[in-house]
Amino acid sequence: MGRVTIKSDPPPKEEQKSLASSHNITWNQAKSSKQTLIVYSDGSKNLTGNKQTTGYGLIGMCQGKQVFTISVKHSHKSSPFDAEMYAITHTSWKVLLYLDKNPTITKVKYYSDYSSALKSIMDGGPHAAQFASILFRIKTHELLTKYPNVKISMEWTPGHRGVIGQSIVDRLAKKASKSRGPTLLDELTKSHVKQTLREELIRRWRERCRDTEIPTTSGIYQASKVLRPNCQGGPRRSPEIQSTLVWSSCWGATGSAGRSTQRGEQRRVVRTRGNKGEVGVTRDQCCVW
Repeated sequence: MGRVTIKSDPPPKEEQKSLASSHNITWNQAKSSKQTLIVYSDGSKNLTGNKQTTGYGLIGMCQGKQVFTISVKHSHKSSPFDAEMYAITHTSWKVLLYLDKNPTITKVKYYSDYSSALKSIMDGGPHAAQFASILFRIKTHELLTKYPNVKISMEWTPGHRGVIGQSIVDRLAKKASKSRGPTLLDELTKSHVKQTLREELIRRWRERCRDTEIPTTSGIYQASKVLRPNCQGGPRRSPEIQSTLVWSSCWGATGSAGRSTQRGEQRRVVRTRGNKGEVGVTRDQCCVW
């Protein structure tokens, strides 16, 4: 859509601080414009015991004033991604209502610190939180049809980096996720299921690695240094050890014991480079470990 531009990819980390500063300058300059509406949205997750609650917040700014502010407790069965998607969708509805009362607006600028939500919000294909995308596209199409002079831009902005509007919606989202009362949705979402399964697999992985001692004489001892999770989660990273996973349909590939695989056999081989050379580990050995 020529009147809608989306910049969803974050810049390198070393450039994000300067981006936050330049964004605040742009925000201050927009205070003098009666034709620009700036909107921010953010989602948050609150975990109390085994119970997870998501919430989101959004604000609209025009001429340096907050023209609308909303904080919503989203769901007990959704992920932060869902909350971010519905926050953007809810914002589009508020933008349309605001333009109905202020038709002089010609520029609408959306800002979010969640890159995945910006990438998915206009996606017409199947994906998580698809209903939010459908609602957003309906409202956006209605706005563009009703107001042919309006242009919409959607950009990623750094979160927790001093961006004025983003700091406000971050507080609103956290407040919503911790609030009492009913939630907006009660359905179990796709991304929540994926998140729950991923967390459960990581938990089991940590427990198994914690309870399993790998002897130094094992062919996978070097690989285990890379593949074992640390206390905070995620694989250990070492400047001296690099690991790559490769699939090979081998015609004579070599496993850790130096034996060739059978023709056409598919194996995963972990190649670990360290001070003691290279160690190869087959998929079968990884499964035993």
